Amino acid sequence: DALEERLAPALKQAGEAGTLDAFRAQFDGCDFARGTEIAFTHSGKTLVTKVGGKKVGALTSPVLAHALFDIYLGRDPVAPAAKTTFGETLAATLASGKH
Repeated sequence: DALEERLAPALKQAGEAGTLDAFRAQFDGCDFARGTEIAFTHSGKTLVTKVGGKKVGALTSPVLAHALFDIYLGRDPVAPAAKTTFGETLAATLASGKH
C-alpha cells in the first residue's frame, strides 16, 4: 500500500493508471513474511520484480521505473540510510573496476 501511495500520482499524471493495477497484481499470492526481500531491477526498458528471489512480474513502463526508483533514490527517499548505502556501494563498485 505504501508503494502504491507513492507511485499513484506519477502514473496517473502520465495516464498510466492501468500500470499501477498491473504492478499491484504482481504481488497477488505472494507471502510477505518478515525478512522477505523484494527486488526491483531494470532490464532494458523492462522493470523486473522478484519476491524472495522468484520473478513475479515484468512491466515495461519508464514512468513506473522512474517513480519506483525515485521512492528509494530521489530527494525524499523512504529509507535515507538505504539511499546512502546504495551510493556507497555503487561508488565502491565503480572504483574497484568490477562493473
